[in-house]
Amino acid sequence: MESLKRIPADLRDIDFLATGIVTDRRKAMLGRLAQLGFRTHSAYMVPRYLRDGLLARSHVNLSVNKFEGPHQIVSVMRICHSVVNRVPVIPESADESGPYARYCLATDAAHLIHDAAEFVRHANIDEFAEDMLAMFRRQDMRETIRELVSQI
Repeated sequence: MESLKRIPADLRDIDFLATGIVTDRRKAMLGRLAQLGFRTHSAYMVPRYLRDGLLARSHVNLSVNKFEGPHQIVSVMRICHSVVNRVPVIPESADESGPYARYCLATDAAHLIHDAAEFVRHANIDEFAEDMLAMFRRQDMRETIRELVSQI
């Protein structure tokens, strides 16, 4: 369910927002993007209304793994919340073919900074967000529900 109203692109003051625990690795990734001239922000333990306000001001929701290593954890809630609210999400994931990867720009650790920078520099962010939302809305949940019920 949509929970925020996007600020017009020319008024957004955050290029990359990262939410969640602020680890040294996440700080370093945001620092690398800041060195490239991007406006970054991280938020941890903020109420939903503040997080939504930050997302409304952001071009991209960046989902960086907490620590180095072959993590396969993808925050499904972060992706769904971002897509529904028309905020493109870039998750760091070695599994670029996962069920939610098609709704975002999934990229691995080695390419995260480059891919994120290129996306913000060259993509039509709002058009991408609308396309992802339209695709998300078209998914047929009947097969997903059948699969889940069969596993129970």
